Amino acid sequence: IRILQEKLSHCDKYHTESCHGVAGRERPCPVYFIDTKQLCIVPSTTGSKYVALSYVWGETTQILLTQENASALMQPGGLRQIWHSISRVIREAIQLVSEVDIYENRYLWVDSLCILSNDKEHKHSQINQMDAIYGQSALTIIALAADDASSSLFCSNDTDSGSDRALREVERLKNVEFIPDFRVSGKVVQEADRRGYVYRTRGWTFQEEQLSRRRLYWTQSGFVFRC
Repeated sequence: IRILQEKLSHCDKYHTESCHGVAGRERPCPVYFIDTKQLCIVPSTTGSKYVALSYVWGETTQILLTQENASALMQPGGLRQIWHSISRVIREAIQLVSEVDIYENRYLWVDSLCILSNDKEHKHSQINQMDAIYGQSALTIIALAADDASSSLFCSNDTDSGSDRALREVERLKNVEFIPDFRVSGKVVQEADRRGYVYRTRGWTFQEEQLSRRRLYWTQSGFVFRC
């Protein structure tokens, strides 16, 4: 993770519009975030840095943010009450952002828990702002090797879906070796094509990947950071 933090710092210091956009341009931001420290949904504030998650839903039945459960989920610890109903890839992304302090950030944006699914006006507005949501994220975690939302972000064979397993994985990530770049002998690109990742077959995920300025991919081989 130290390597990732160094790359983000280097990007902040030396990269301009390609990674940060045009200064002074006002763009809409997400309405809600997951506060990964307090484990609840919180209203966003202008200028807040956040991490976004890009993943495949698949056929997984997901717990969604609704007008009926929003009040309960906005209470500190609200997500803890439904923890095992939250899809595995999302639980692990929450653990990752919280425990490793990616980019000194506590906020995570995930579509299923940050869009009011039964408020048509709100939902339509947020879907129309996907370019801004992913384009303004400090980092997008791309669950490249997760076939659906019930899969592990960390590509672990461990069948324990509890928080203890996720914490063990997060601890392991602190010393993970990063694949330096997608261009290294074309290894990662070739691997993605050879393995036939489901992520590569979805239009929504293609859009999210392309719109994101800084991306952290998890593959069967390890992490890759690109900006």
